[in-house]
Amino acid sequence: MKQFSLFCLLLLWMVGACKPSDSKGSGNQKDSSNHSTIDQPSKPNKPQGNTPPVNPYSKALFETKIIDSEEGTFGYEITATVNGKTQRIRQTHKPSLPGIKGFDTKAQAQKVADFVVNKIKTQGFPPTVTPEELAQLGVVK
Repeated sequence: MKQFSLFCLLLLWMVGACKPSDSKGSGNQKDSSNHSTIDQPSKPNKPQGNTPPVNPYSKALFETKIIDSEEGTFGYEITATVNGKTQRIRQTHKPSLPGIKGFDTKAQAQKVADFVVNKIKTQGFPPTVTPEELAQLGVVK
């Protein structure tokens, strides 16, 4: 145990937490009050401001439009206007799935477009759509 204490003192001295005069060199100290301690911050390290960042798209103006795609299928176009700036998403095929085939019906394309708009409003930009979410929406088998 004595060796462990000496090792700790040596380590603290090496990193600058103790002054060389604190160790007295003998290692026979009975009172630990001569040891320097590492100062702990008075306040815990918490992130400043517990509020999450504001999503600028939560109050954006959105417009959706169903568009024709290849082989008689459908896609969608979403226009978002935030602070006078416009961003556009043009999706001509089913997102997150291999291939370039669009949705079989306009209703399917509209369902996914509405889902993406909601995702942008709640989670920000850019949105992602997973194959599992498409299955939950009932637009893929």
